[in-house]
Amino acid sequence: MENMFKLKPHEYVAQIDPIAQSIEQSAVYLSKVKSIPLDEAKAIVIDTFKNNKSGNIKDPKIKYYDKNEVGDTVKKVGKLSAYIKRHTSEQNILVPSLTTYHRHDKKESLQANYVTQNTINRSKEKKKAFVAKSKGDVEGSIRHTGNQKKLKIDNNSLSGAYCITSTAVGDKSAHYTLTSITRCISSIGNAITENMVSGNRHYFEPMVARNHLVSLICNTDRTKVKNAIDKFNLHIPTDIEILELVKRSTRLYWKDEVQEAKLLKFISTLDDIERCIVSYVNDLYHIRFFNDELMYSFIDNMSEKVKKSPTLLTPEDELEYIKNCDEWVLNTVHHILIEDIKAVDVKYDKLLGTPLLSCLAATSESVYNALTDYKELIVAFFATTNLPTEISRFPSVTRRVTVLSDTDSTCATYQDWVKWFNKGEIVFSEKSVGVSVSVLTIVTQTLDHILNQFSTNMNIPYEKVSLLAMKNEFFWMTMTPMDVSKHYFADTCVQEGFSFDETNPDKLEIKGVQMIASTIPEQYKKESLDMMKEVNSLAGSGKKLSLLKYLKRIGEIEREIKNRVLSLDTEILKIEKIKNKDAYKLKNNPERTPYVHHMLWEEVFAEKYGHADNPPYTAVKVPTKIRHNRDMMTFLDSLPDQELAERFRKFLKKTGKSEIKSFKVPLSVTEDGVIPSEFESIIDESRIVFDIVNVFYLILKGMSFFRKPNMTISDLGY
Repeated sequence: MENMFKLKPHEYVAQIDPIAQSIEQSAVYLSKVKSIPLDEAKAIVIDTFKNNKSGNIKDPKIKYYDKNEVGDTVKKVGKLSAYIKRHTSEQNILVPSLTTYHRHDKKESLQANYVTQNTINRSKEKKKAFVAKSKGDVEGSIRHTGNQKKLKIDNNSLSGAYCITSTAVGDKSAHYTLTSITRCISSIGNAITENMVSGNRHYFEPMVARNHLVSLICNTDRTKVKNAIDKFNLHIPTDIEILELVKRSTRLYWKDEVQEAKLLKFISTLDDIERCIVSYVNDLYHIRFFNDELMYSFIDNMSEKVKKSPTLLTPEDELEYIKNCDEWVLNTVHHILIEDIKAVDVKYDKLLGTPLLSCLAATSESVYNALTDYKELIVAFFATTNLPTEISRFPSVTRRVTVLSDTDSTCATYQDWVKWFNKGEIVFSEKSVGVSVSVLTIVTQTLDHILNQFSTNMNIPYEKVSLLAMKNEFFWMTMTPMDVSKHYFADTCVQEGFSFDETNPDKLEIKGVQMIASTIPEQYKKESLDMMKEVNSLAGSGKKLSLLKYLKRIGEIEREIKNRVLSLDTEILKIEKIKNKDAYKLKNNPERTPYVHHMLWEEVFAEKYGHADNPPYTAVKVPTKIRHNRDMMTFLDSLPDQELAERFRKFLKKTGKSEIKSFKVPLSVTEDGVIPSEFESIIDESRIVFDIVNVFYLILKGMSFFRKPNMTISDLGY
């Protein structure tokens, strides 16, 4: 099937001549703002470049290592433009870090073949794991999941090995190359998603905004844009509408009436085709904004579930059509039919002659037909050679829809599109899933094309450009991000085309060490999981959450934990081993080892509360509020039992300690659950509460409730 989001192989041409691009774009801008012919403007720009009287145009000198004719490394110095020109003319691969490599047709890399085969094998193992999971084959699922993880680690380990020159693959530049490419991919993914879904462009400086508008004009096919305008009767944005479009992004970073006036002057020189170019290229949001009915029809048709095709007349026709579909089309269809395929291992051959296969085939045909109907729109505004602007500065972007991003992933919310489609309401339904995934498909296919162009700009030959790719793996009905990096929980509905039912244990997706909370008591871990599931369930059904309900319950948990701390409950407090003195490395200085806690108990507390067993034995760790020497002295002075306090002072002097911040109470003397009364005033229940209840606090933050610093929920009155 034709993929209208992609260019023809010969149309992917490397654009890595910064001087030629700069001259062309500067000439276009000068021609418009000065109202002079383009040839005259270009002559002025070239003359300015040559004379460079201001000294602002620089071709920086760079130092680099090269190989001479016998393969020895030689240090060289040269101009950046000459460096780029040489390697592009020699058809070498030029990566973002400016390291160069031979192409595979000149010299093939053994490591590349190793990684490629591992990637293929990993994909097979992942599919086998999904099949096993869907059949309830726990052992098979674990085995294949382990296999795919091992293959992933094998590939990833190369990156680390590159940093170690003593290894067989040691190469100082290779790790930096991998990192720079991966960061570019992630930034492009973020930028395209923000631009397409919400019209958000990274216009952090006036010059960046102006340069990007000029670049769009210079790198977009006017004929294709005119065809789209004529066929769909697209709205031609006015001067003020385009300025407002630009200000939607610039006002996130700056406000400058002088610079905005300059932008408006430039915008006023644009013809109708150019107005559509700067407004609509890689910007699905503003196509919708200015052409609401058109986009509604497009998304409605693309997200429609069709039970029977009028053209695929036999079951064999249906199966053949599906087998000819691209994976991204079928992935879209699986989401549109999310209810029909729930918990179904979709094997097309085995579904021959069933209503489900008919629905899958008919909907696939409908999706492709919808895209074909709007082909002119797609090829004009999404299948262009325009890359996002300033991706090297992308970490500073203010995001509107990207809720999560890593070095190899981009996760975004499509809730505003669902709200738009449902006339102002967020509706949780099968159709809403279809709407969101239809927009998602347009975005991801545009991104896939942009990555092809990015690969081409590195001089990678066409047959290899698709190796750099990002695909949709998860679809979450709801997702709750935390204010801690890489921490969230989500309701997984679809993973790689497999639709989960409510009983699937993998439906709850949790990420982040603080969210998993493996060290807290099992009952609170279970309650936090139940709370996350409930939040997902309520939000995913469109119901409102009762914040007060969760606050009251978390307050109860805090009070319960404090009471359990005071009774030295070993499920709450940590248990530690006190070894025999000779078992420690510093056995001749026991006061510098954990053995000091045995000495403390015997010399200070045993007379009142009973002797401990001979080490080794188990003790309960009791954290205290003591932080400094003055805290220690205040504590000892406040004790009613000054005989014990005096023994404590002598012990501190004897061992050379100014304070003891935590105590380890022998488990054998705490079996009755009574804490030594001396500890009651200094035991730090809050620290223990914060440690255990932290996962609940994160859940509250996900609902936009933030505690006052160092205060528990019960301290706040709940």
